[in-house]
Formats: sequence, structure tokens, C-alpha cells
Amino acid sequence: MATSQVVIPDLPASDRATELEARARPHRLLDKANVAAYFVPFDGWSLNSTLVWPWLFTYRRGFRAYRELMLERLKSATTYLLGPDEPAIAAEVGMYSEIVVGQLWGGNAVVVTGRHVLIIASDSAVGQPRRVLIVVNAGGQFWSLKGMNGIIQPKPVIAAWSSAAAAVKA
Repeated sequence: MATSQVVIPDLPASDRATELEARARPHRLLDKANVAAYFVPFDGWSLNSTLVWPWLFTYRRGFRAYRELMLERLKSATTYLLGPDEPAIAAEVGMYSEIVVGQLWGGNAVVVTGRHVLIIASDSAVGQPRRVLIVVNAGGQFWSLKGMNGIIQPKPVIAAWSSAAAAVKA
């Protein structure tokens, strides 16, 4: 089956995902308020000029909450796709922000298992994993994910990828 035909349904949320969703919710509301306020004029300034200040002080915490939530969802999606015998060893999500608007962008993620590397697309930056874009045996191929310094943590993914590639070659 072609990877473009692999669609991931809504999966039941784990207890951890439910807990992380509650932590991410206030940040999501602030993101949406910033986007809406961007278009509302307010005495010569957009209302966004006022609302961006709280966002600037909390966005790193929000990104960490989003990242943890997405990693939990990716773990569930990987188990759904490959079964419990091939769990995710490491994963990372691509997410970044448009600072002027305060909107969260992204949606692609890399997941490394003991035998495979998957590139998974979500329906939004913090949405459900939906489609498998690429599945390959662990090896010497490269992809890039856009993310924010201090939030994205590539070292565990690279280490897992190297281990999986070494195991495949052996």
C-alpha cells in the first residue's frame, strides 16, 4: 500500500494525552486570540499589539506543552501503525511560530522505531497525526523539520536513528 493511502483515524486519548491537552489548552486559546486580534483595529493599533505581550511571556511554556502533547499522540499513532512490538524509540515534531501574529505553524514529525523511520503529517501543528508521508528502513537519508531553538530536541532522534541504522546494517 502506498504511504499516501495510509490514514490514521482518531485514536483514543491516553491518560497522559488528556493531561497534556489540559496543559496546552490555555496556550491554544491565547494563540487563537492573537490571530483574531491581529485583524481588529484598536485606536490606530491592532488589538494584537496589546495581546502579543502575554503571548511573548508564555510562548516557550506553550510550545513545550504542545510538543509533549504531540509526542504522546505520535507514540499512539506509531503503535497503531506498526503494532506494540515496534514502539517509537524517539520522535520530534516540527513547529514554529509567526511572532507577529502569534500563530503556531507546523504539523510534520519524524518518528524512529527499531527498524523504521516515519514522517507523519498532522492535521495541524497540534492536531491529530493523520497521514504517513514516508516510511523507510533506518538508514542514511535526511529530512529537515523546522522548529524553535530550545524547544525542539533533535539529539534523542538522531541517537535512535543511528542505533536503528546500525542494527539494520548488522
